[in-house]
Amino acid sequence: MTDTVPVADLVDQNCHGVLRTELGLGTFEARLGAARA
Repeated sequence: MTDTVPVADLVDQNCHGVLRTELGLGTFEARLGAARA
């Protein structure tokens, strides 16, 4: 069989931005609050 199943594109709707620096523990913990909102 060579039939393929159509697949929808996936979008991450919880992406608030990208850090331009390395993520340290303090920054990670500070940003956890945004996920709770």
